[in-house]
Amino acid sequence: MTEVASKQVPTVHLADKDWEIPVLAPKQNKVIVPILVALIPRVVAARAAGMVDPSDETKGINLARVVIELIGDAKTYDDLSVVVYTALTRANPALTREEFDNMPVDTMEMVAALTCIGQQAGLLRK
Repeated sequence: MTEVASKQVPTVHLADKDWEIPVLAPKQNKVIVPILVALIPRVVAARAAGMVDPSDETKGINLARVVIELIGDAKTYDDLSVVVYTALTRANPALTREEFDNMPVDTMEMVAALTCIGQQAGLLRK
């Protein structure tokens, strides 16, 4: 099965490249959904605390505060990278974990990708 060519597939920007994130399959969702279910309440709490202005999530200082709140330990950072890597494999099945781990991706890029990934996993509204 392939994606319908006329459909606009959302992208995330990582390592100076736009990566397509099609609607995720159960193979990706069984990995991604449990992690996002744990992270989303923390993002919502950060918004409620005024760390993120929902009308302008590009404010670097606010996004940086969210990153500090969300990524406070190695396990959470690993979870974040698992979510992003797994989502990328839907459209790029040949991408290896080693290749991903060696890409020049900054933390802000990965956090910014969570909204698109959550939408494509069916957890967030589009």
